[in-house]
Amino acid sequence: MEIRRATVEDLADIFTCNINAFKNYITLINRAPAPMMVDFSAELKNNDLFVACENNEILGFALIQDTND
Repeated sequence: MEIRRATVEDLADIFTCNINAFKNYITLINRAPAPMMVDFSAELKNNDLFVACENNEILGFALIQDTND
């Protein structure tokens, strides 16, 4: 497994991974959970976004946000 910084080309796969991770919570809480509302394009520019890949397939991601502002 490779862990690397995300690129613009990864955004669609990150979005799909995020939806798959949280979609079942919509019916439980009657709304989209906060992680589904993240703008990963902006996060890619402003924070640290990493992907975990195997055979060029993104299996997961990690977003590290700087909250010291």
